[in-house]
Amino acid sequence: MKILFSPSEEKINSLNAYNIDELKIFFTNLNLDNLSIKSQFRKSYIKEYINHFDNLELIFGVKNTQNILNNFSNKLYKAIILYQGVSYKELDYNSLSNEEKTYIDDNVIIFSNLFGPILANDEIPFYKLKQGVKLNKINQAKEYLKDTTNNLNEIIKEFAIDLRADIYKDYYQIQIPHATFIFMKNNKQLSHSSKVYRGRVLRLLAQNNITNIKELSNMIYTNFSVINIENIENKTIFYIDIKD
Repeated sequence: MKILFSPSEEKINSLNAYNIDELKIFFTNLNLDNLSIKSQFRKSYIKEYINHFDNLELIFGVKNTQNILNNFSNKLYKAIILYQGVSYKELDYNSLSNEEKTYIDDNVIIFSNLFGPILANDEIPFYKLKQGVKLNKINQAKEYLKDTTNNLNEIIKEFAIDLRADIYKDYYQIQIPHATFIFMKNNKQLSHSSKVYRGRVLRLLAQNNITNIKELSNMIYTNFSVINIENIENKTIFYIDIKD
């Protein structure tokens, strides 16, 4: 079983202030073979990313690029620690027990828009690639889908829990039994704020060592108000009523 998760725009601050030439050398020499999920496309896409360092406003999605450049360095971080967005704050990885951290490290697959699918304990550097930006008109989601699906099928095997935002579901289409969630408030589906609850679910998964759909159902009923459970072919959808 594996848990599929989104990355975040917000990442850890390192404040090392690398310049463009240093960054090009660092990313050129980055050892991508150490990542758990193999990809030939990843190597070419990182090269494309390097080629766009002369147009930082495009890849960063902001005009003031210096503040972002200050966070680049030659340091590698576990992916689960690098990302610092809303879901990751709710997970609060550093406060988990060693056993719970191991559960996250071994079972969470994060879908980066630059590196593609990576395990939570894979080490990657700080990077910035604005969500939705296409480098040289390349659809990286489509390319990673073609390049990594077989490897992901082998890793995920029999069951998956999909906590990704919709935009990252294009990177991998689940064909096996899996569970997903729709968070509702006042009879309306939450969009942006659902990040909070995806993070909370992930934390509960680690704390309860969830490995199958039965354990997942018990955990959800214990911790949330369930409106409905819908089964469509190989997908189980939990509709969760949010009160707070």
